[in-house]
Amino acid sequence: MDGHSKLVQRTIKKATDADKAFSKLTHNEIPMVLVPRKPLLFHFALNVPSGPFVIWQRFMKDKGSLEPGVKWLWPSWNYISHIVTRSVISYNAPARNCPTADSVMVSVDLSLTFQIGPDIEAARKFVYRLGPNRFDELLSAETEEAIRGLVYSVTHDKVNDLREEFASNMLATLNSKVEPFGVQILNVKVTNVKLPPELQQRLEHTTAFKTKMEEQEKSHENQIH
Repeated sequence: MDGHSKLVQRTIKKATDADKAFSKLTHNEIPMVLVPRKPLLFHFALNVPSGPFVIWQRFMKDKGSLEPGVKWLWPSWNYISHIVTRSVISYNAPARNCPTADSVMVSVDLSLTFQIGPDIEAARKFVYRLGPNRFDELLSAETEEAIRGLVYSVTHDKVNDLREEFASNMLATLNSKVEPFGVQILNVKVTNVKLPPELQQRLEHTTAFKTKMEEQEKSHENQIH
């Protein structure tokens, strides 16, 4: 199973380092927001990147979006406060040792994709109302609670049957909670369900036996007709 993702905010030396910083993933950490260092006096030539959302401030007050390009001789009270990724992010949220209704411990891998958007207003909401750390805490708590609730509602042999239903319900639930903060959850998917080895083998044998019996019944019916 993949490790649990962690959403983070990072400090960078200058705005032109943004692409490199967003692509640097370490220890399952995913950078969503970057904060460039402020100049001591002024920027001789401030290069504003064209890919991500770029938010700037004047005297620590939000001024909205900063258009891409070069800003010449910018004083220190004008500065880029946040650079927010536009990319679609894949987030892994495994939950281990979840008890089923018949007290079998199950591990579940959940994967979801999301992005900040669609516009600069969404990026501002995300930065000022939520931020990567609180969003990570929210996602972790919501997915863990939902997975454990799902698993506990059924016996171990029925867990796999609820994958699609769980994914669609989780998508709607998460979107209702994060849309006010500028986040769009695009997809939720249960990628793996792991039972204890002995039970997993027994379930596979049972399933294979049922499939074989159904095929034999169909073959017998065809012969009769």
